Amino acid sequence: MATERRSHALSTYSSIHVYADETQVDIANNRSYISTELWIYGSSYSAYNVDCNVTGGGGYTNSHLTANGWVELVSGGFWAPHNADGTGSAVVGSYYSSGYGNMPYGEFTLTLSTIPRASQPSINTYPNNSPDITAGVACTIHMNKHANFTHKVSYSFGKKSGVIATGVVDNCSWTPPTSLLDQIGTATVGYGGISVETYSGSTKIGETKTCNFNLHVPNDSKPIIGDISLVEQHAGVKEKNDNVTVQQISRKFVSVPVTAKYSTSIKSVVCDGVVLSNNNGTYTGYVSNKSNGTYTVIATDNRGLQSTGTVKQTYYAYSKPYVTASLKRENDTSQNGTLSVSGTYSTILSNTVRMSIKRNDASSATSVMPMLSNGNISFSEAYTDLYYTLSFSVTVTVTDSFGESVSATAYLGVGQYAFAMIKQGVVLGPDSYLFDKQNVIRSILDFFYPVGTIYTTEDKDFNPSTRWGGTWELIKDRMIIGAGNSYAVKSTGGNSSHAHTTGGHTLTVNEMPSHNHPTTSNGQFTVNNGGGSGISGIPANTPAWGSLSPADWWRVSVSNTGGSASHSHGNTGSASNLPPYYSAYIWRRTA
Repeated sequence: MATERRSHALSTYSSIHVYADETQVDIANNRSYISTELWIYGSSYSAYNVDCNVTGGGGYTNSHLTANGWVELVSGGFWAPHNADGTGSAVVGSYYSSGYGNMPYGEFTLTLSTIPRASQPSINTYPNNSPDITAGVACTIHMNKHANFTHKVSYSFGKKSGVIATGVVDNCSWTPPTSLLDQIGTATVGYGGISVETYSGSTKIGETKTCNFNLHVPNDSKPIIGDISLVEQHAGVKEKNDNVTVQQISRKFVSVPVTAKYSTSIKSVVCDGVVLSNNNGTYTGYVSNKSNGTYTVIATDNRGLQSTGTVKQTYYAYSKPYVTASLKRENDTSQNGTLSVSGTYSTILSNTVRMSIKRNDASSATSVMPMLSNGNISFSEAYTDLYYTLSFSVTVTVTDSFGESVSATAYLGVGQYAFAMIKQGVVLGPDSYLFDKQNVIRSILDFFYPVGTIYTTEDKDFNPSTRWGGTWELIKDRMIIGAGNSYAVKSTGGNSSHAHTTGGHTLTVNEMPSHNHPTTSNGQFTVNNGGGSGISGIPANTPAWGSLSPADWWRVSVSNTGGSASHSHGNTGSASNLPPYYSAYIWRRTA
């Protein structure tokens, strides 16, 4: 404890001594007791009219004082409060006066012992606080240790609070429960506080001290993705191998359980771009058109945390069957001909194909055996009944063992000859030519439909380019008008509707044309209002026209009125410009 001694010489034979001692420390009330004394030392010293004092000791007076050795004049004491942090000091003052010598008033400061106060907690590091902690992960809460002090440690987080430990001396361990995360909603971090009460025995020391913490979600907070199930929906693939993925045709039913962690929920589950539907925690959907055998599931919770799960299958590159067919006669007028078929197919997973053909004059299709070699298809069949006066078609259908089919139709028209007379009439071949008036030989197409010709039809499927040859363009949403001085050939323009004005506006006086209302020769006048009636006038103060001679009659004139100002009837909408019409497809040959 602190102590201080001060002395003052009165003479060669005597001196004054002041004593200040910190004799007691009151921890609970954060104060110290200071004992004070004032002594005189003398060698046969005598004085009169003595007056002295010391802080906490009261006063002392004496008319005559004899000191031979040490004599205590004043003693006492006082309580000195400490600062909030436990530090403190006390000021001690004293004086002495007598008829033979004086000690002027003076004071000194006694530095007191530091009293331990309420502990300031810190997390993980001491004395500085490291506030970032993780739910489910242990941390250490430190206090400034003092012998005989204990602590009650508590937490608060959102609407939750609780006691961590009691009777703690200097530190304790705390694992924030993950159940606290229900207080942070969709956030990944929440904010709380640690509070510490300090006790000396059962007496609380000072105020409760606190420190803050930032509670983070654990590293394992991401959603939990269970086993991913893939069930093939394509019957052909499923029959061969349910656990493979085949290009183009595989369609998998995806099913996967997903669970959110730590008091949040699942926002979405996606498999290769397909959003899966939630069925009581199991997410399902259909995935197709894969370009590889890896199925990736991404689960996202409402905190934005994601987990990824994958399942891999053997992937097979596949293409559906492809086939072409042609039907030809030996010559233009022969009834003998050949159907030729070629194509390709995928050979994966022991894939094979079957083929059927159907002529237009047959009631049903016929199965045939094509030749298969390294993914190539070939087939031919000869006919002896392709009469040149008739047209034929043969449809070839190829189906592989996955159940995927493709068809191609070969067409054969009537025999192509330059000129023939048949039962139905005269036939010209497609490449026949005619002479025009300029003695120029032209193909039949160019003769009847030269470049620039317009052709109309009601057949939406008719395309002269494929039917006749040449290059044609379709004119859409246009009417044809004769070219001339006003409209150059190939020019376009016009609108299907126009805005116009209509009646309904009443003319003001200023908008009416300027006009007058002349009188008759006898002074009588009529002012028409435009509807046939008018106002007749007579001279003022005259009972009747007949009572006055013509000399007494008054002339009445009416000045011009109206200003001929412009006016508007306003825009009331639009009207169609189209005359009565009949629509058809319009083709123009361009090359």
